[in-house]
Amino acid sequence: MIFPQLIKSIQANDKVLEIGPGGTPFYRSNVLLEKKYENKEEWEAQCGGQKPDNKGKKIFYYNGVEFPFKSNEFDYIICSHVLEHVDDVDKFVSEIKRVGKKGYFEFPLIYYDF
Repeated sequence: MIFPQLIKSIQANDKVLEIGPGGTPFYRSNVLLEKKYENKEEWEAQCGGQKPDNKGKKIFYYNGVEFPFKSNEFDYIICSHVLEHVDDVDKFVSEIKRVGKKGYFEFPLIYYDF
């Protein structure tokens, strides 16, 4: 996550889901959601070569289509550098809207590569 300082509206009691945190989950996330890959090597490659570290947070895995959560289960959803890897963006965003009330999206910008 490049701009964590932009996430300012999360309250102390909010339940926060982070989608695709890879090896660096945001400190405020309560629950992590990762896509289930065929093998550990593929998943680690998706983490940018970083060793995955859940920081002791509960990790859920999904099939790349539907999230394993109830509607409105989360107060806040963080999705950083994930959309560019999603096959069906419309379905993915609809799942985010279904399970969360507020959200933060971040995607690569030109200076990210620098």
